[in-house]
Amino acid sequence: MEVNIFWVVGSAIGSALITYLTTYTNAKAKFQAELETKAKITEEQERVIAAYKLDHEKRKYQYEKKHEVYSKYHGLLDKFDSEKNPFLDQNKMNRQVTILLNAMSQSDADDGKKMEAINLFYNSIDEMVQEALGGIKEIAKETNELKLIATPEIVTIVESIQANYDKVGKISNSISESLKKIFAGEQDLSPITSEVEGIRKETEEKKAKLIELMRLDIDKI
Repeated sequence: MEVNIFWVVGSAIGSALITYLTTYTNAKAKFQAELETKAKITEEQERVIAAYKLDHEKRKYQYEKKHEVYSKYHGLLDKFDSEKNPFLDQNKMNRQVTILLNAMSQSDADDGKKMEAINLFYNSIDEMVQEALGGIKEIAKETNELKLIATPEIVTIVESIQANYDKVGKISNSISESLKKIFAGEQDLSPITSEVEGIRKETEEKKAKLIELMRLDIDKI
């Protein structure tokens, strides 16, 4: 049987070409699949990284914002109690009373000087009252912003502190009239000082609890 060499060679070449094309096609498909898989992995990595960055930025903003508002609020409380609210500081009130009593003791024979001393005392008390009321308003304004970012537990304490300061505001607002009655012998000062002292102690306890809660809230971010 005669074998056609050209047919054999052609068949071999054809078979090799088919094998090559099949291998190439499979390799190309595998490579394409790998590219697509790699692209999906890269896309997922980028998505995770973007989500992490967004979460990090949110946490950073929350931390900075809460730290800013909490620090400002606490600073206002300290400033109010130490500077703007003489009615929670018995030493300041005692100094004013001492000044008045000294002025009146040196003016026993002069009713005009007595009244002048009393009026000066009332004026100084009125200045204290206005400063105290201004401090209370400043705290109330900051309280509104704090409520937007604080936990419910913190808000509850803040509201109770504000309620205490509102009580102080009412006492401050009526202090001049109370002093007139005291000088006229119609009213005793001790109930007022006792009430103010009770508010002061309660407020200090609430402030200590508030600081603790604020610190914990920031640490959780």
